[in-house]
Amino acid sequence: YPERLRHEHMPGSKLVYMNKSESDGVAKMYQTTKENVACVYNPKDYRSFHNFDYLSWEITNTLDIPNKDIVQIFPHCSTRMDAKGFMSVIQTFGALKKQGKSVALILANANARQVQDLITHKKEVMKDFGLIEFEDYIFTSNLTERMLPLPRRNVADLFKISNLFVFGSWREVCPNVLLEAKISGNLLVVSDG
Repeated sequence: YPERLRHEHMPGSKLVYMNKSESDGVAKMYQTTKENVACVYNPKDYRSFHNFDYLSWEITNTLDIPNKDIVQIFPHCSTRMDAKGFMSVIQTFGALKKQGKSVALILANANARQVQDLITHKKEVMKDFGLIEFEDYIFTSNLTERMLPLPRRNVADLFKISNLFVFGSWREVCPNVLLEAKISGNLLVVSDG
C-alpha cells in the first residue's frame, strides 16, 4: 500500500509535508513535481509561548510584528532623544524600508509629557524618511495611561521579539539598553565613537 502511493496520485490532490525545505526530496520520493507538494506549518506563537503581557500583545498586534522582517525596541528618555542617537535609528529604519524590508520600531519613551512638541517634530522627520506611524513605528507613550513609561516587563517582552538594536549614542559608555538588547540576542549596530 505505501509503495503504491509513490506511483499513483489522485487528481487534484497534493502531498502534504511539514517541512518546506524538504519538499524537493518528498517530490522525488513520490515521483512528482515540487508543485504537487504543499507545506502545512506547525505554528507556535512566540508571544503565547513566552507569556507576553497584554500591553506587549497590543503593541505587537498594532505593528503586525509577527509578519515584520526587522524589529527593534528603542527604550529612551524623550528629553534625551538626540543624545541617544535617535536620528541614527530613524535613518537606518528608513533605509531598510526603502530596500523593501518590512520594519517595526517600538519607541518606548519615558518623560513624554514634557516634550510633546519635540515628539511631534520627530514624527514629521520620520515621515520624511518614509516611516508611517502605527504601521512602521509607535511611540509607547501614546498607549500608556498618563503617558507613563512602558513597564519593564513589556520592555523585556519586546526585546525578546526584536532582532536588531541600532544605537548611535556618542555620550554613553555601556548603557543598560545595550546590555538588554545583547542578552536578548539582538543584532547590535552601535557607533564607533
